[in-house]
Amino acid sequence: MAGVDLAVKKPSAYAIAKFSGESRQCFKLGKISNSNLVKIVSKADLIVVDAPLHPPYKGFRRVESKARKYYGAKLLPGGTPGIRELSRMGYSLLTLMAEAGRVIVETHPGSVRRALKILESTADKDIVDAILSLATGLCLLEGNAFTINDIDGFIVLAGEECRGKIIKIIEECLLLL
Repeated sequence: MAGVDLAVKKPSAYAIAKFSGESRQCFKLGKISNSNLVKIVSKADLIVVDAPLHPPYKGFRRVESKARKYYGAKLLPGGTPGIRELSRMGYSLLTLMAEAGRVIVETHPGSVRRALKILESTADKDIVDAILSLATGLCLLEGNAFTINDIDGFIVLAGEECRGKIIKIIEECLLLL
């Protein structure tokens, strides 16, 4: 499984882990150029990305509006130039991974952090967001996550049951730094 904090103007952060039952092993963390990111995450069965994976529908992302309304998510508007570029990159990654038979989903670590009252870390924010994305993927596989859906895609967010598990995963993965 891989968690990715996709970035436009700087290297993207990633966290790779193997999960088997209660065994969790975070084995790779780092930042990498987007051109090399595909090689790093392409072997993961599930890739959870902190970036829009679909372009805005008619100028804005309806799924973001729903996320704000129902979950208090603080997402940047999909029509801004930076988010449009990030959406383009996310959609490109989605397409490449789908062609390779991989599952890729979108999340928003900042919203997960706020909703579950997880304190900010002193570690690199991009790395922590990649780890939060990874942890949200584990919650999804265990049935402890939910999605906010609309015509322009969906966002996966971790449920409250995962708070302790997410904190433990962050702590374990940050030991690699």
